[in-house]
Amino acid sequence: MTIEQAIYTRLNDANLRASYAQRLQGTELPAVVYTVSSIEPVRSLGGYAGLRSATITTTSIGDSYAEARTTADAARAALAGTTGTVSGVVISHITHDGDQPDELSLGEGEEDLPASIGSSFICHFKEA
Repeated sequence: MTIEQAIYTRLNDANLRASYAQRLQGTELPAVVYTVSSIEPVRSLGGYAGLRSATITTTSIGDSYAEARTTADAARAALAGTTGTVSGVVISHITHDGDQPDELSLGEGEEDLPASIGSSFICHFKEA
């Protein structure tokens, strides 16, 4: 299994509508879109530590800012602090690195557009 599948499992187990890279046309809101990037080996003074590090980015989308915020909080609860084996991937730890609301979500733009909040996480893991 891959880290992408493990993240999907965590979000899906939290009853969040999750999709990788882009929201599927017609998906009901609220929903979470996620990507996994910057996968690199973790190094220590002794060399390769046996783990990899990845940046996980989620975009929580809702019909309102409040719905997007609730969805972002649920995604954070599902991911941050995760340890153990998920979908065959050994996760050492996932850390929440911050949120960034979309400016349009704060009422400064088109009101008929969905609201969204981007969140960033750092994950140390080992794929089986």
